Amino acid sequence: MNLTMIPQLINDHGYSLMMNTYEAYPTVRERIGQVVPIPADGSVAGDKGDVLSTVGRPAWIRPGQSSPRDQIGSAYTWYMAVHKMSRSLEFTKEMIAASDASGRLQRKLEDAGREFGQTFQDEKEDFVAGMLQDGTLTAGSAPTGHRPGYFDGSFPGNADPYSTVIYDGLPWFDTAHTDFADTSTTKANHTVTAALTDANLKTTLTTMRVTNAVNYRGDLVSINPNTLLVPTALGYTARTLLNSQQLAGSANNDVNVLRGSLDVIDWARLSDDTDAWWLLEAGKGLRIADSGAPVISSYYDEDRQVMVVLYTSYFGATITDWRYSFCCNKAAA
Repeated sequence: MNLTMIPQLINDHGYSLMMNTYEAYPTVRERIGQVVPIPADGSVAGDKGDVLSTVGRPAWIRPGQSSPRDQIGSAYTWYMAVHKMSRSLEFTKEMIAASDASGRLQRKLEDAGREFGQTFQDEKEDFVAGMLQDGTLTAGSAPTGHRPGYFDGSFPGNADPYSTVIYDGLPWFDTAHTDFADTSTTKANHTVTAALTDANLKTTLTTMRVTNAVNYRGDLVSINPNTLLVPTALGYTARTLLNSQQLAGSANNDVNVLRGSLDVIDWARLSDDTDAWWLLEAGKGLRIADSGAPVISSYYDEDRQVMVVLYTSYFGATITDWRYSFCCNKAAA
């Protein structure tokens, strides 16, 4: 076969299998974060935005009175870097020229399509799970190997002032997030020691719904936790607490008032602490940029005489507001 046949071979035997595998993959990140589609051409290098709403609540006025004016402003700015993910295959000139090249290359492209459909999803899922796990670290999170730092939102022309933690200079989950207007006031979305029990779950729900439901302007906001995220080892405990008709373990079979109130997700990727647990309001506070399934391209390297097949996707994630999440029973170091 000749070089001009490679793109058609990719299209016929590599792309569809990769797409099928990629789309069939059950993801957790889409169940907990706000996923924003981005172009697959790499034209979006990053994003940033204000944590605080630019305007306050409407005021009550009498007919004829002027409307109170508001100042456009923000408390903090979040940054999100969009990272390039890529892997490639190489076929030598000799492989392409072989008498059985068509069949051999077809099988390799099919196998690669299936594997890349899964591994690109694996890497994206690992990134979000890593954010949850490193989000309690007082020292912050640093790059590991080829993987960028989970919380470094820097992109060209925009340097993230806090490259290891979130926008307020503290870990995502912290015991003392400082109020922007009143620096003497702090709020927590991290409890270092609090096993997953009925009492601790109720206490944490109340903290999120009441104590933390105040924005940087001092206005009350609505926070409605709807997801309990746990490591797989804690999944049975979580479902017992939330699915039992009666209060689990109670001597007089009290009614379980939390029954069915939260979506339970047990995630095997949360592996560094089997007793930690997270409460979230899904779709808020965690912003994810994703170009979707890898795009396949190819070129011929004349110097090395190899056909290179590239699989590329773009992905990034950041915290836009810590209030919509809470971590319990996990160390800060």
